[in-house]
Amino acid sequence: MSTTADAAPAPSSVASVVTGDHHDGCEWQKGHWEKTWVKGHWEKKQVDHKTWHKGHHDMHGTWHQGFWEHHHTYKWIYVPGHWDHHWVKGHWDCKHH
Repeated sequence: MSTTADAAPAPSSVASVVTGDHHDGCEWQKGHWEKTWVKGHWEKKQVDHKTWHKGHHDMHGTWHQGFWEHHHTYKWIYVPGHWDHHWVKGHWDCKHH
């Protein structure tokens, strides 16, 4: 009686050597997430303000319903340095000697 173990495939390295074709001496770099440091910087951000105008009766006794008024302005804010992730597409890496 024999048993088989079902296991997840072992993770492969990011680079795998490819031989033949026109890619001799090149390595295929698989797509992967890369962690990079983004230094602190200033950004102009849109800021939304809402103002509530209460309902009221005018001089003729007519009721005017309250409403929200939206204001959009821009403000410079400082974004401190932080780590970020970005996707690096798979590509051929040919280092010619």
